[in-house]
Amino acid sequence: MYNSIQHFNEFGVKEIEKEIKSFICERKDIADLVIDLKENLFELGRNILVEILEDMDNYLRSSGIRKQL
Repeated sequence: MYNSIQHFNEFGVKEIEKEIKSFICERKDIADLVIDLKENLFELGRNILVEILEDMDNYLRSSGIRKQL
């Protein structure tokens, strides 16, 4: 999860700033801003879920209890 958040801090925040500047400077429609923000935030959510599920999978694969069964 931390990798996804760190990646978002490095790249996602810049993308959101770019979208906000575009909205202000180009006088884009508010709907475009909402869609762009939603896409960036959904991507963050997907990346966090992927990372959590991969961590859980690795934990279960290496679990001593599972290996005993």
